Amino acid sequence: MHLASILILGLFTSSAAASTASRRPVREPTIDVASCDRVAAAIVGLMAQDDPVATPARVLPLLIRRCVADRWTHAARACIVTAKPEVAADACEPFLSKIQTARVREDVAKLR
Repeated sequence: MHLASILILGLFTSSAAASTASRRPVREPTIDVASCDRVAAAIVGLMAQDDPVATPARVLPLLIRRCVADRWTHAARACIVTAKPEVAADACEPFLSKIQTARVREDVAKLR
């Protein structure tokens, strides 16, 4: 490779790197797994404890996975964690999309 080619290549790559470095990285909002842990624990605490199939040990990881993967909103997570047992499902369901709700129901049905 000629020296001129090496210099041009070096200038091009350094200017491209500089322009990339000067841009702010786009940050995707992340879901705090710890908050999904709390959400799942709250839901498990509201569940009927006599279900032999949907036991807390089986449902907890399922709910954490759905919360993280489906990116439940902060409003939905906050509602679930602070909900009173007698109104939890009705009060918080509007914060989840129909798809998010369906995915949880589908996953729980697979446990049966």
